[in-house]
Amino acid sequence: GMPASAWLQTVSAAELAWVIYTCGHSLDEMLALRVATGILQWQQQHGPFSSTHQFAHTLEDLMPNFSYEYPRLSLPQIVFAAIRIFLNQEMEQLDSVLDGAFERLELFGRCVIITFNKWEPVAVRRFLRDHEEPSAALLGGTSTERLVELYPHLGSDKLYSVQRVKRPLRPSPEEVSANGRSRSAMLHVLEKIPRRWPVASTPPVPRGASSGQRAPRGSLAAL
Repeated sequence: GMPASAWLQTVSAAELAWVIYTCGHSLDEMLALRVATGILQWQQQHGPFSSTHQFAHTLEDLMPNFSYEYPRLSLPQIVFAAIRIFLNQEMEQLDSVLDGAFERLELFGRCVIITFNKWEPVAVRRFLRDHEEPSAALLGGTSTERLVELYPHLGSDKLYSVQRVKRPLRPSPEEVSANGRSRSAMLHVLEKIPRRWPVASTPPVPRGASSGQRAPRGSLAAL
């Protein structure tokens, strides 16, 4: 694929900030935009980055007090990981894994997912929303077209739906004390169950179309 140094020459500050915020770890949107702007300003003044050491040193100079606010985090590691996740299409890979796992599961089979990065629980929740069915109470007074907008699964021909078995589990204080890297971990248990409602006649809404919060797959849409 495209090297990160070459990719950085093709993006705007808003696009790079979207990647850092969406694929990064615990950074707010304003901080992600500041970091992205600083990276591109340095690149404009000095040319393309030639090494990871140079890139890391630039990030440390941009935010010298970063460790005061985030004592357990490293800004270079966050930005490196965000760019890697995006360029390697790890979001799309997780979506494909979940789709494939539930196609192969037997009915009432369960899938256990452990997430660590900020974007991963979001992907799990999105998969769940895409495979949920409405309650009987909602069916009564809502048009078919609106139902398919709210529950895209109704417009698919899949014979199963997906439900969350229990609230996501987090590590205990004892586990975090013994293994600090488990701090951000979450364990999700999803179950494949028989579909209750027939296929709706209205075509399903494309994934992400209703929320407008996620950049199109394979591209970097502006915020």
